[in-house]
Amino acid sequence: MKKKQSKPLGFIAEGGVNYYFGKNEIVSGYQYDYNNFTYIHTYGGIIYNFCNRGNLNVTAGPALGIEGGSISFWWGINLGGACYINEKIAITPGFILMEGPGSDPIFSCSIKTSLSL
Repeated sequence: MKKKQSKPLGFIAEGGVNYYFGKNEIVSGYQYDYNNFTYIHTYGGIIYNFCNRGNLNVTAGPALGIEGGSISFWWGINLGGACYINEKIAITPGFILMEGPGSDPIFSCSIKTSLSL
């Protein structure tokens, strides 16, 4: 953590699974049922190491969306960063834009803990 990064810019790969719980709601007297949704993604992109304890990254790529037993091809883009607590563990906020066939884009915000190997 005390060493200066040799290169401020680099390439990054990211993969993961996001799970969104379904919901039932009534809007203007109409019942809406939203199924649970699973988003499995593999992204590649660019990372900018602006200091020894933090970075910003932009990644994009393909994904699979699973909803109600149906699987479809999606794509997404992620704007994220990391603030390292120690050499291996970081707090990583992010913004994800996901879009699939015949659906409106979904925007999601996250804050998570990540482990560097």
